[in-house]
Amino acid sequence: MDTNDKLLAIACHASLFVALGVIFPLIILVLVKKSAFVTHHAKQALVSQGLFYIGYSIAALLCVILIGFVILPVLFVIQLIFTIIAIIKTLDNDYYAYPVTGQLAEKL
Repeated sequence: MDTNDKLLAIACHASLFVALGVIFPLIILVLVKKSAFVTHHAKQALVSQGLFYIGYSIAALLCVILIGFVILPVLFVIQLIFTIIAIIKTLDNDYYAYPVTGQLAEKL
């Protein structure tokens, strides 16, 4: 695997930190077909970040009954931890799958 593949895979996960969320992994997934490593990580990042955004939307609606104010920071911390782990595993050339959404991403 070359350095460009590793950088693209890391960028898919790290796009969370630069407000590109699901857009960057989706672009990479569509454009990069030759590298199984990059495709795997783009799918993982896309599905994980997409489902977290759905979770944030539900938590925002639940702010009306105040429970959302507890759920939002918990979701953020979990997403942050999972993303950092994904970046570290990608740096080690591992095929990382997010704990909750990993199997769903493989079906893409």
